[in-house]
Amino acid sequence: TPKLRLLLTLPYKFIEINGKSIKDFGDVSVLAQYQIFNTTPSLKEESQYRQRIYLGAGVKFPTGTFNKQIEFGITEPHFQPGTGAFDFLISGSYFSKYKDFGFSTDISYSIATKNKNEYQFANRFNISSSLFYQIEVDQTGLMPHAGVYLEQAPRDKQNDVEVQSSGGSVLFFTGGLDVFYESLSLSLTYQHPINDKLFGSQTPNDF
Repeated sequence: TPKLRLLLTLPYKFIEINGKSIKDFGDVSVLAQYQIFNTTPSLKEESQYRQRIYLGAGVKFPTGTFNKQIEFGITEPHFQPGTGAFDFLISGSYFSKYKDFGFSTDISYSIATKNKNEYQFANRFNISSSLFYQIEVDQTGLMPHAGVYLEQAPRDKQNDVEVQSSGGSVLFFTGGLDVFYESLSLSLTYQHPINDKLFGSQTPNDF
């Protein structure tokens, strides 16, 4: 059905700490979204203003390793490929377009559970908004885009006690290019931090 979309994500992570590296699969997530609103496209009027809204929910499964060690001992939870816990996901997407210009927003909220190490990542809020321009070249569609991405979370908990050096917010500038060819698409996105407000002593975000 065109109103329903199912998203499966299997991340592979490259993590480097003081010259030591961890490379492994992260947690698998499954997200279903349903289209609750869509303007009816008209073949006679290509300039018609269009909007689409999706709402959805999903689950992140603890499939990634979360107790990996490197040569000098135990690795901090945020540098592990997986979290070792289930997360419950809520999401929404908004898309609008007039002629070749458009705007899109994706919002997500993850509700974390505790893992076997009694560590619980904080619930996390993300929002990404961008402006884009659509270019058609033969059968290939090009869509350059630019916008912002915000991530916020309170402090994590270890044995039900707040971890002081965790949580906060970061705002990124984003830019990139989406390429569409028949039923295939490729999305390239760059994120650059422009405002970090992290709690306690944490490694600042980089691009």
